[in-house]
Amino acid sequence: MYLPMHLVFKLFLLGLTPLFAFGPQFLAVPVSARAMASLRSWEVNPALASNPSRGPIMGFSYGSWLANTRSFSFRLSRNLKHGTAAFNIKYTGLDNLELRTEQPSDQALANFSAYGTAFEGVYKRQIGGLSLGGTFKILALGIYTKKSSGWAVDLGLEKQLTNFRLGFSILNLGQLSAFISRKPALPIRLISTAGYNYKFAEYEGEITVLLEKSSIVNNAIFALGNDLKFKNLSARLVYRKAGIVQSLSAGITLIFGMYEFGYSFQLGNQKLGSPRVLDISLRLPWK
Repeated sequence: MYLPMHLVFKLFLLGLTPLFAFGPQFLAVPVSARAMASLRSWEVNPALASNPSRGPIMGFSYGSWLANTRSFSFRLSRNLKHGTAAFNIKYTGLDNLELRTEQPSDQALANFSAYGTAFEGVYKRQIGGLSLGGTFKILALGIYTKKSSGWAVDLGLEKQLTNFRLGFSILNLGQLSAFISRKPALPIRLISTAGYNYKFAEYEGEITVLLEKSSIVNNAIFALGNDLKFKNLSARLVYRKAGIVQSLSAGITLIFGMYEFGYSFQLGNQKLGSPRVLDISLRLPWK
């Protein structure tokens, strides 16, 4: 992909980075199949971190996004005496960018990449019908020779009321070091959810409604999702709308003994491609 020199830096300053996952906006990119096609993810609310009751779980994810952007993640979660803890590494990047001037030339001035990386520690605790969760992140991002680093915090809670659930979270509170001529702004997200658990025959499901206000999106985001489980098979569907932009995400998860495989994809009216994410998880043989 070709980018002229002046445009590379203006992408950051004008806030156009979501298209390429440049800058801190990579924090808003779901890097797991569950996060893409479900509203019941700890990436939406850290109070939703799953409880691996039968032993620690180690997982990997790979995603193909818009404009040839790639994402990778590693995660390890386990139960502690008073809660659940997880460690995650996320990477989102775009390679083989060419730096050129406005003057036509056969040779690029340089080839480079743009990336964003997060090292995350997650903790969740259950107190009666109330779940509390938090995530601390160490961040690093860069493009060409420019780099920035910093930290961020996510906070969330969810209250269970018989078959109903109410949740709230605030994501990406923190700061980054100066980048080019100023500090990049983190994508602050305020999220409220309401859900209903249902069951019929051998099927279990959860319907969730989400409202989000993000500092990087002008319009409020509305989402409606359904998670359905039948024995070792789970299917997920999420509809999202922000202004005139709409998307539909679908995913499936299969469990075979100690192994778990997940796949999700997204369709949208932005006509910029179809993101896809593949998950592979392994339940480790110790407590």
